[in-house]
Amino acid sequence: MKDRPTHSLPSFSHYLTKVFLFRPALERLSDARQQPEVSPQAVFLALFYGFVSRLSSFKQLEADLAEPSLQRWLGVEEAFGDDVLRYSLCGFEVESLERMLVEVNRPA
Repeated sequence: MKDRPTHSLPSFSHYLTKVFLFRPALERLSDARQQPEVSPQAVFLALFYGFVSRLSSFKQLEADLAEPSLQRWLGVEEAFGDDVLRYSLCGFEVESLERMLVEVNRPA
């Protein structure tokens, strides 16, 4: 039996950007926070990572955010907590998220 291939977060990210133009589409995301230390794009990417990784809670995601490699992937300088995730989501601009999701799902 052959070994199953393993994939890394950078290769998955590269695939998303190449096939769906994922990273460029994130630029239009916004939330209601004024001058946030953590961008809405980084919050969305963190939540997307949690979804893809099948994490069961924000606390589990917060623990993963302590990893420097994940911080680099998100484009943040230091870890942030579940309170940032919750606060950002409360004011997330749904219209920009909908536009981004439609954009990445359009065939090229």
